[in-house]
Amino acid sequence: MGRESKKKTKTFTGCWTCRAKKRKCDEAVPSCSQCQDSGDQCAGYGAKLAWVGPDDKHQPSRRRLIRSETTWSDREVLDSATIDRYLAQTDEPSRAASENPDDEFAISPTSPFSVFRSSSASPHPQAGPSHIQPRMMASYADPLQDKLITDSLDFLPSHFVNHVGRILMPFEHERNPWQKTIPQVVFRPSTTNVQSAEHKSLYNAVLALAATHLIQKGVPNKEEMQAKASTHYGIATNELVKSIQTGNRDYGTFLAAVVTMMMIEVFRGQSGSWRTHLHGAWDFIRTRGSTEPWESDLLSMGLTHAWYTSAIICDSNVLCVQPSPNEAQPEARVRFEQALLRGMADCVVLGFTLGANPTIMKCITEIQRLKRLLQTNAITVEDLEQKSEDIRCRLNEVGSPGNGWLLPTTGLTEKFAEYHINAFKHAAFIYLARETQDAAPYMLEAHVAEIFRSVDAYFEAGGENFAVWPTFVAAAEACSEQHMAAARKWLEKAKQVGMGNRDHLGAILEEVWRRRSVESMVCGLEPSLITMDWKEVMSDLQIDVLLV
Repeated sequence: MGRESKKKTKTFTGCWTCRAKKRKCDEAVPSCSQCQDSGDQCAGYGAKLAWVGPDDKHQPSRRRLIRSETTWSDREVLDSATIDRYLAQTDEPSRAASENPDDEFAISPTSPFSVFRSSSASPHPQAGPSHIQPRMMASYADPLQDKLITDSLDFLPSHFVNHVGRILMPFEHERNPWQKTIPQVVFRPSTTNVQSAEHKSLYNAVLALAATHLIQKGVPNKEEMQAKASTHYGIATNELVKSIQTGNRDYGTFLAAVVTMMMIEVFRGQSGSWRTHLHGAWDFIRTRGSTEPWESDLLSMGLTHAWYTSAIICDSNVLCVQPSPNEAQPEARVRFEQALLRGMADCVVLGFTLGANPTIMKCITEIQRLKRLLQTNAITVEDLEQKSEDIRCRLNEVGSPGNGWLLPTTGLTEKFAEYHINAFKHAAFIYLARETQDAAPYMLEAHVAEIFRSVDAYFEAGGENFAVWPTFVAAAEACSEQHMAAARKWLEKAKQVGMGNRDHLGAILEEVWRRRSVESMVCGLEPSLITMDWKEVMSDLQIDVLLV
């Protein structure tokens, strides 16, 4: 008996690139996995329009053929204003007539404009607002004036992708996880995790973060937006608790929810409340560390990096490096950090979302280890100097070809990346000198000047959101009027982004400068000779801010 042949099912909803190459497409948005894996440019799913003259010959695809008599017959002639309004709606699939029958401008299935589809639209509208795609803009648009956001039923998801996701990295990049990976998981979930508690938590955390940012930007309907933010935050918290109780947690989605909730507290500007989520993520990762789940997929890898870089920055702004509240032995933390770094050693994205690179982030973690050893008198002077010199040598090599550079960038993004790498490099030098030598500001002046040179070049090139950590570290050592003016200029820019943690930075820096000036007059010394630890000032002011 012959083998029964298996009937193949052919679909016509794949991206144009996969169709041209005659391969199966998973129809992911904004670009399918096959194109990403093969390095091809995904051509998307939108209709291809061909304008044919009376004497031209054109053979359209039979499956995509739309005959004029079925679209334009018996239609009224529209005026220009109405046509413009309809065209504006073609990029908003959520405003279908079936969803909003009272909207006279909603596009009905029989409308001639229904043949147009946004290139970012999902071929499966029932999967949720998966049509949302980041728009790469030369400068930050005002989210409160963005008609796509204020008019759309999906305005919070749109706002997250097009505004919040952008400011969570200091420059635009096609691999920004906040604009790419998280939206793909949240707004186009797979059938395996669509009902999971951690997915519901992440979905609501994303919406709460978007609403919180709108509040910080001064949205007119502030009370309504506060209610939305509180509602989504409460749901996200409850679903996270359910996920913990069940124990069946998807690593990447769970961690993404926790990190997103941490960022909500950062955006709110709540002093110290972000640490609850940071430590919670730390304890969760430690329980799963033996299996190295961050290697399983892009979401797990990206969010582990985002959390770990935040944890590294967190440790830089405390007087005494403390373990997580549930962690009994600091040595266990060191061993796990080493294992985590080994697992990520070859990954070029460590520190990427902050604007740093793996070499710099490793140097910062080693400086923190030296700090712990100094605090416990567990290192000799000779060993300290040898290890410090090793760190200085590696920092000096940062920026040379093949040494932990960022993911591939081009054009203006490449310049922005270079400015950030340079700033992080010199901030690490300052951090090393401050933690191991208690260096006077005049010894660090060259590094401070170099950081502000990068900041000024970034702003002059049209940048809007320079990374906090390196600039704050430089500003705390600023002694000259020129450098303090540069720091204040940066602070004004930083406050415009819509992240509440930036409001605390000015108070800390002004107090650092004030104390240095007072001590300078009392001691009769130049301010550049007066050492002032900004972490002590932060502690005295009872401000605990994450420098991201």
